[in-house]
Amino acid sequence: MNTLNEYDVVRVLSLDGMECGELDRYWRAPEIGDIATVVMLLRAQPAPDGYLLECLDDDGRTLWLATFPREALEPVETSS
Repeated sequence: MNTLNEYDVVRVLSLDGMECGELDRYWRAPEIGDIATVVMLLRAQPAPDGYLLECLDDDGRTLWLATFPREALEPVETSS
């Protein structure tokens, strides 16, 4: 499984290992199938790498911010 980088676009495959604090600050909780952007790489040994993701709506509002383990995500091809 390849490493993700900041600004990569991903699809949420699983909510296992996901952490989303203060849900009352966002429009909704993450859902399987959501498309989001990696905004920060989280590296804390000996824990596995994690990724802070941001999911936006069509108007650019943040729907949610959450951390996910790599195995819960898949890269999405984007056109340049």
